[in-house]
Amino acid sequence: MSRLPDVRKLFLLCLCLALLSCAKRPGLLLHPGEVEPYEGPVTIEVLKDSHVFKKFRTLRSEVKVKAMRGRKRLGRYQGALVYERPGSVRLRVYGPLGTTGVDAVHSGGILQILLPQRNYLYEGRAPLPEPEKLLYSMEDDGKRYILYARKPGDGDVKLHAAYTFDRRTLLNTGITLYREGEGFLRMRFAGFAGNVPHLAMLDLFNGYSMEIELLEPETDSDISPEFFEHFEHEGLKVLPLKRILKGDM
Repeated sequence: MSRLPDVRKLFLLCLCLALLSCAKRPGLLLHPGEVEPYEGPVTIEVLKDSHVFKKFRTLRSEVKVKAMRGRKRLGRYQGALVYERPGSVRLRVYGPLGTTGVDAVHSGGILQILLPQRNYLYEGRAPLPEPEKLLYSMEDDGKRYILYARKPGDGDVKLHAAYTFDRRTLLNTGITLYREGEGFLRMRFAGFAGNVPHLAMLDLFNGYSMEIELLEPETDSDISPEFFEHFEHEGLKVLPLKRILKGDM
């Protein structure tokens, strides 16, 4: 019987999906025949509009999640994901016998992670970045296009994110996020069907990684606002979100 999901890893997944607002094995290459080549000028604005999660308004899918540390497998989970631009996310991960092990929602800058079997609710702010405050530049290294986003600070400008794009199709194949100028998370996308990646690989620079496979994703369908409603506090023990990262659970 499988164990319940590690909430700290799922917290990372939910937060990353929210921050990125917003495929069959690791390292899967693009399928050139399935994606039309891009024709036209390549500018900063064109690359910004080619962001992987800007290609659809909503997404819903069953998912498989595999967590690793180095080469050690930490667990395999199944669940369901619902996303709506610019950054509303609902992720439900199932435990043994199909019961809900973790239910997480990000909406309105608030991230909640519910553990139904413990009646614990972790809650805290996870605000979206403000793209209009970022400074952008681009690079063409002959193999791919790279879009850099830098965040002005107190007297300096620090790298916030780097986005890589396939040179032929302009598909967004990778994103690296930085914290205080230091890389802490890399995402790679593969298995594209049109503009939708069916596989996402998340690599933390501390050795942890995740593989998220989307199973027959559906895009641009109408999604009820109820999916992204925050959980009520009644009957739950409400704890600060930061306790997950500290391991104090």
